[in-house]
Amino acid sequence: MQKELVVWLLFDDASCSYKNTILNNQELFKSFQNIKVYGFGMNSFEQTKQIKNNIVYEYKQIDLSLTNKDLISTLATLPNPDIILASPPCESFSIADNICRMSQDYSNTNWIVLNRKWYQTRAKDLTIQNRVRDFVKKEKNRLNGESTAGACVHIIETFQPKYWVIENPRTSKLWDFQEQHWNFYGIKTPTK
Repeated sequence: MQKELVVWLLFDDASCSYKNTILNNQELFKSFQNIKVYGFGMNSFEQTKQIKNNIVYEYKQIDLSLTNKDLISTLATLPNPDIILASPPCESFSIADNICRMSQDYSNTNWIVLNRKWYQTRAKDLTIQNRVRDFVKKEKNRLNGESTAGACVHIIETFQPKYWVIENPRTSKLWDFQEQHWNFYGIKTPTK
C-alpha cells in the first residue's frame, strides 16, 4: 500500500465535478493510506473541508491567474501535487465565440488578437443582431482566459506533478494558445 497521494484540482469551484468524482469513487484510491485533495477556485463556500474515509478534501479560494502576484508562493505552502487536474475557463477560447476575437491562423511566432476597429466594422456587417460583440466585455474575457490558461501552464511547470490533465472542449482554442503562445505541449488524446 502506498502511503500518500496529493491531488490539486485547479478551477474546480463551480459544480466541483473533480471533487465529487473523487469523493464518490473512493474505491479508486484504496491502494493509498492517505489522499490529500486540494480544490482551488474563485468562489467561496461555507464548507471548505470534507473527510471521507482516507480522503481529506480542502477547498482554497484563490485567484488562479497570472495577475495574482502571490499565486506560486501561496501554492508553495501546500504539499507538492502528485496529480493536477485542471479545468481552466473555456469561454474566451470557445470556437463558437472565438472567431469574433482572434485570427484562425496561428504560428509559432504570432498570436493575433483582433482590435476594437475590427469589432466595430464586423458589427456593421452582421445581419444577426445578437452576434454583435461588446469590445470591452470581450477584451475582459480574453484577458481573463489568457491569464488563467497561462497560470495553469505555469503551475504545472513549476510544481511538476507526476501526472496532469487539462480539461477543455476538443475544439477549444485553448490548445492552440498553450501550444503556440506558451510552447506547452501535452499528450494528445482522442478527445483533442
